[in-house]
Amino acid sequence: MEIDNSDIVLVTQKNKEPGFNGSFDLKKPKRSYFLKNTAISLLIYTITFFVWYYFKRNTILLDPEYQSLFAYYLISLFFSSIIANKAFLTREHEYSQSLRKIYISIILSLGALSFFLLQINAENLSRYVILGSMLTGAAAESVYFYFVSYNKGIKKIIDRNPVAWKYTIPDFILLTLSIYFFIVNKIGIQKINERHLIVLILIYLSWFFAALFTHKFNPLKQSSNNWSAAGLQIKFYLLILSIITLAVFTVNIKSEYWAYFIQAVSIYSGVSFVMFLFLYVRKLPYPTDEVANIFLKTFEIGNPAISSYKKSYLGKYRLINSQPYESVLKQKFQFQYFKDFPEVFDFLEREIELKAFDANKTLVIRSADKYNIDVLDNSSMELIVNLHELNDLRRINDYFRLVNQKLVKNGVYLGCVIPIKNHYKSFQKKYPFLVANIFYLIDFIWKRVFPKLPVLRKVYFYLSKGRNRVISLAETLGRLVYCGFGILDMTEINNLIYFAVRKVKEPSTDKNPSYSMVFKMRRIGKEGKQIFVYKIRTMHPYSEYLQEFVYNQNNLSEGGKFKNDFRISSWGKFLRKFWIDELPMFVNLFKREMKLVGVRPVSPHYLSLYSPEFQQRRKKYKPGLVPPFYADLPTTIEEIEASEKKYLDLFDKNPIKTDIIYFIKIAVNIVFKRKRSS
Repeated sequence: MEIDNSDIVLVTQKNKEPGFNGSFDLKKPKRSYFLKNTAISLLIYTITFFVWYYFKRNTILLDPEYQSLFAYYLISLFFSSIIANKAFLTREHEYSQSLRKIYISIILSLGALSFFLLQINAENLSRYVILGSMLTGAAAESVYFYFVSYNKGIKKIIDRNPVAWKYTIPDFILLTLSIYFFIVNKIGIQKINERHLIVLILIYLSWFFAALFTHKFNPLKQSSNNWSAAGLQIKFYLLILSIITLAVFTVNIKSEYWAYFIQAVSIYSGVSFVMFLFLYVRKLPYPTDEVANIFLKTFEIGNPAISSYKKSYLGKYRLINSQPYESVLKQKFQFQYFKDFPEVFDFLEREIELKAFDANKTLVIRSADKYNIDVLDNSSMELIVNLHELNDLRRINDYFRLVNQKLVKNGVYLGCVIPIKNHYKSFQKKYPFLVANIFYLIDFIWKRVFPKLPVLRKVYFYLSKGRNRVISLAETLGRLVYCGFGILDMTEINNLIYFAVRKVKEPSTDKNPSYSMVFKMRRIGKEGKQIFVYKIRTMHPYSEYLQEFVYNQNNLSEGGKFKNDFRISSWGKFLRKFWIDELPMFVNLFKREMKLVGVRPVSPHYLSLYSPEFQQRRKKYKPGLVPPFYADLPTTIEEIEASEKKYLDLFDKNPIKTDIIYFIKIAVNIVFKRKRSS
């Protein structure tokens, strides 16, 4: 009989646990721990409530108002134990973990109970009964979990991981501003009394200790993904809100003032969470192609190896060194596989020499299930055709990698996609103009905004399963090049873009395709050193892998930009027109990698378009945010080189005067002549 090694490992690890008695101990289900912990917890707090009530009233018979209080008391305890995960503590948890969950649970419960009491007439209710019973119950729970825990050693209650000061200091300033504008300013400095000061001190103390317990200022060190990192933040805000609500109730702040404290902490929490998203949410090491959006987090674009779009062969494409076969494949395609797709057959037959492909090494499918590709042997196929649109694929890169793996070198893959522009056209054809735009706006938010946000993207893919997703043509082609394909040709048929590509290399290992709003690009700096220029993304995702493709196909337009660059999105054109996309370049200015006026920072590929002599001279100067291009307005790469040469000649003679004159010229052209980026 075969033995499962996993069982052996399980028993071995079990023997290492403290308190193990040598016998095989099956783990209790979580439901058993939940029921047991909940029952014991409610029993403890019930006893402590009646004990404190007896000390206060000399009787255990509850008055009517205390009966309602006791009901809300138990309800708040129940739900707070679930939120804090106290109800799910097991014997394997460290005792320090148990203490932290008890602390979080008691704060949440007191906060919820205090909020309820603020809404009713609580003049006759004793705060000592509530606070005393809660704190006594927490102490009793601590003793209980100490005796039932295997791991009784208290290592460290507070995890002393280093905090991120770049987030801590702005957060402290934000808290202080919230306190000033929504508490001090509204109440008035003259009306601030000792009760208000106590609550203000408690706000800062609760901010500090709650942050330590929830790792607010170092969340990604304690989290495995964006969900858990955001969860720690939310738990922090709930804790501080509960503490302040409790403090307002305990010190008996007047009814006309207590809302100011809650409002200040609530507004701080909302703005602080948004700041967390800007500074902390980052790409995680996903094993698939679904890139986690780095929300306003810069990343480095790699140097992709791009295949040319222009044909490097005469006539139809054929496999290198292949021998012509009988025209069996052409007949099957025309009269069987493509009998309902004659235009697609014409496109394929026009671009590819079908006689050069083996019919036994050809696959034609119409399915979004990658199983049809996965079952093939590696490097076994010469031609793969999938007539199902890519929009229904959950992980497009994984699928492209799989196709790449199954094709022989220079093998051909034909697929199709519904691009964004055609997606919008379908709404225009189906609905009247106003209704179409309203529906498209909803569709835009759901299919294009949600997949780009760290948390909402998980909701989107969970509900949609990745079907009928919106993808641009630029992103589709960029993903193909990223996954090792060279583009042969493409055409539009019945609202679909069909593309033919060939396997030219293995898929890229670059882990940072452009999916973020802000990114950094490799550029040539002073003395030829590599610098990273920060910009707001104005192109569709994966567009950087098409740079040489666009140049080879369209060359340059007037002004030195790529001609007919379909990679630029509609909103990207707006950002470029008003120079909004270049605002992050001020980071490079502060880092002294660039100056205000100077030659444009360019990529190695773009630099190669200049003459060899000027390339070497250009590297001797620090690039600028505002290039001389906007002073002279050249139209060709030769004129751009002449413009920059003229600027550098003047700069060598008088640097400061030259930059001032050029800056004034550029300002006039931009402001009055409306010469902007496009």
